[in-house]
Amino acid sequence: CSFCKSSYRLQSLVRFKAVSDANMRTAAMLRSATMAGWVTMTLGLQMEIWPNAGQGGAPAVSTITDLDHVAWPHLENKVYSARILGSFMPPYTEGEQWDISCNISGISAFLYLDDHLVCQGGNDPDAWADNKPERRVPWPGTPSSQGKPYFLRLRLVHRPSNDSAAASFSMLYSRVSSTPLPPPPAKYLGCFHDLVNGKRDLPYNAGDEPNDDGPTVCGAKCHAYEYFGLQDKTNCFCGHDAPAQGKVSETDCNMPCPGSHGVMCGGADRNSVYRHTVAPTPPTVPVPKASFSSSLQPAQMQRLNMSKSLVHGRWNTWAKSSVTAHILLPAGIMLKFGLCELSSGSCKEDGEKGDIDSGVVRLGPHALDHSYTQLYFSFNDANVSVETSQQSGKAFGDLHVLVTPQAGFNVSNYAVVVIAQFTDENVPQASWRLPGDVHVSASESGTITATPLGTGIPSVTMRGATDVPVTAAPLNVNAAHYVAYQLQSPEDGNQGAVGVSTGSAAKTVAAIAAVIADARTKEYADYAAYGSLAEVKEASQAGMMWNVQWSPDIPGTFAPVSRGWGHPWVIFDWDNIFGAYQLSLTAAGKNLAYSQLAAVIKTKTAEGMVPNFWQPSQISYDRTEPIVGSKVLLEMFWKHRDTWIVELLYPDLYDWVHWFFRKRREAPLGLICLGSDPGLPTTDTSNMQAARYESGLDNSPMYDGEFFNTTNNHMMLYDVGMSSMVAMELKALANLSMSAFDPPRQRDHDALMAMYTELSGLIQEHLWDDESGIFVNRFSTINNSAFYRRISPTSFYPMLAAAATTEQAGAMVKNWLLNPKHFCVSENGDYAGNTDDCYWGLPSIQASDVAFPPLGYWRGYVWGPMIQLTYWALQDSKYSDVTVVQHGRKALAKQATGMMLNQWHAHRHICENFNPHRNGTDCTGDKFYHWGGLAGFVSLLEAGHY
Repeated sequence: CSFCKSSYRLQSLVRFKAVSDANMRTAAMLRSATMAGWVTMTLGLQMEIWPNAGQGGAPAVSTITDLDHVAWPHLENKVYSARILGSFMPPYTEGEQWDISCNISGISAFLYLDDHLVCQGGNDPDAWADNKPERRVPWPGTPSSQGKPYFLRLRLVHRPSNDSAAASFSMLYSRVSSTPLPPPPAKYLGCFHDLVNGKRDLPYNAGDEPNDDGPTVCGAKCHAYEYFGLQDKTNCFCGHDAPAQGKVSETDCNMPCPGSHGVMCGGADRNSVYRHTVAPTPPTVPVPKASFSSSLQPAQMQRLNMSKSLVHGRWNTWAKSSVTAHILLPAGIMLKFGLCELSSGSCKEDGEKGDIDSGVVRLGPHALDHSYTQLYFSFNDANVSVETSQQSGKAFGDLHVLVTPQAGFNVSNYAVVVIAQFTDENVPQASWRLPGDVHVSASESGTITATPLGTGIPSVTMRGATDVPVTAAPLNVNAAHYVAYQLQSPEDGNQGAVGVSTGSAAKTVAAIAAVIADARTKEYADYAAYGSLAEVKEASQAGMMWNVQWSPDIPGTFAPVSRGWGHPWVIFDWDNIFGAYQLSLTAAGKNLAYSQLAAVIKTKTAEGMVPNFWQPSQISYDRTEPIVGSKVLLEMFWKHRDTWIVELLYPDLYDWVHWFFRKRREAPLGLICLGSDPGLPTTDTSNMQAARYESGLDNSPMYDGEFFNTTNNHMMLYDVGMSSMVAMELKALANLSMSAFDPPRQRDHDALMAMYTELSGLIQEHLWDDESGIFVNRFSTINNSAFYRRISPTSFYPMLAAAATTEQAGAMVKNWLLNPKHFCVSENGDYAGNTDDCYWGLPSIQASDVAFPPLGYWRGYVWGPMIQLTYWALQDSKYSDVTVVQHGRKALAKQATGMMLNQWHAHRHICENFNPHRNGTDCTGDKFYHWGGLAGFVSLLEAGHY
């Protein structure tokens, strides 16, 4: 093609002469990495350019030597996207870090190292303004990544704009000390407006300072930022850029700082802003050529290729905004289906999160390959079923949609509206930006064509069924391009249905219905293979698949916990790891599972742990959450026997478990305490509540009280749950080190097993409470190291690590799990003997605790992850001959599945958490949160389907 021939005559203007010894150091490190099996020694980077914004079609491929002023002078007025891949090994010396920056003009650019956004910018600020880069390398404290190259991924998108600057990109660095410097003095700048149009002027929340000298402490927390501000007396915010929302009168900043007499700490939506005195900075220069290699770890390439196969040419509800909006990737074409009332012209165009919660949308089956989906959609007094299908395994196959009125609803006053858009227009999600043109045909009634800008991605034409009337009634549709088809009373052979399809020719409703029926039959045949658990498979899979999304910020698909969380989405540690576990049940879902698990584990921070939460606008640098990644990866490996995913994630999981030993072990016993580290901007940094968040059990009665040690930033409480999960992970990782590698990693195995043996022994020695007859949290350095007898399901977790004796395990199950006064699991799993208040079993705090009757989040509601972890604990082979443990495991699975199906039948909800009461009418948290499916998933495990 002419584009491919003239797409780039690259300008590579070398402005930096690399120091020869630095080049030699880098070459030596790359050779060492080669010997370790990570990369091969090939200098340069691979660049691919596509003649469209979505990396669609065949790219033009070349090799470039470096990232010093890479430019595309012959493409200034064209739409194109580019990807540059390789390995990056900075030749820094000991005690030194590199501060990475980028010069970007005329193009949107996103530079990632190991999935972490390092710098971004360009001519499309709405696409990147909320993203948060991590600029300094090497990231400290990650033992398995020492001497290994970073995976470098540079994503670029160019659209013609009013910006006349030629598109170019440079990667730069300056040398800085890895030893933190004391915070420099700060200058007060004045009182400034905040939250104009809902946006923070200083976007990084460093937490509250309720009792301290506000400017001093806030300035220390924001030492890595040029600007910081205090608001509402106690809130501290940081930013790299000067405040831009306007200076206001000093009287607007009228709230005195708690510890600073006469000093104001902002006001309502007002910041008292300071600027650090900027010390002289070292020179910023281009990164030397010897730092780059075009070769990649094979597992990374397999991940990238797998990720493309999951989305390329596939329709799905990829964006957070609506479950009735199907998007074709990489084109970015969106077809959105809604209902309009003809008499009033009012319309309901989206199936949003609130609609799922309220019952306006009731979600049904969703195939793993998107070949079939079904949901119910209501508006005023109309109710319809919306079904979609696309050919399984075929890229850019035709999409078929059938909208069928439900019995008992008169829909003659309603129309189905089909809106055609590009994600460039209305997806409020960072960095989609896939542009195109939409045209409603004047000559062919009921037809819309969407054409991506550029070339290489086919256009899509959507047509209504030939036997369905198009209505020209005036409708209040919030879109420029749409077609409306009138619904009819279900008296004809098509039951009044409306059908639409993409493709070269229009079809009848009957033809579309036949395609849908075939897809439906195939999907339900898959469920039928699970026998009496067919509906469990349908529901748990729906909980995952309706939450699967895509973003160019992550290499692959991922399923945030729910469509209602995050800005624009959020990845929570254990929540999303359990999501990967559910997806891995079948061979058809394993690639989705691998993509999900990698998306979570690759959020690993500079310190070596997977954060509590990660989203483009904020990261919890101070804390992690329950560690279950190695256990899930081991389960996946035994199921599917793919070594590449182990090779990809093993180093990060190794870092994570060592982080716990380095950062969360507490003297004198050496067990794990929860904590929150200071000095990194996030919410609720370094206080008791932040440490509670690290437990994953945000307000559990186990952590009632204030016992946070501000010296070492730990709770003064040995945590039985987290200690047991760390021990479980050590053992799982040791297993992987021997079974998934050729040759086996014997040294890793021996070291990990030594750590496991030590920690599991300490759990047995110090956390078993004879008086209670169960494992219990214990104070570390206060209250005479007494047990803190607030009992939750985490007390069963020592069985995850085989730390409990068989006698202890039997006693715990008999006296606690199968006791209606405590955890309310009946011996046969039939709820017999349970009270109506503790009917469904395994509440998040035992039923005799004073916190149980009033309930509240982790204070008595029933949670899927606790069910899964307790099930695993009861499943450990050490207890296979303990009859009461086996009975307890089966009973737990049976009761939990009944609880999940109760909500699925009543509301089509997959609950974040469940009401323990027999007559609880609905979910008590988020109403379509995928880890609620674990309540049924354990029965699939129990039946041997994994």
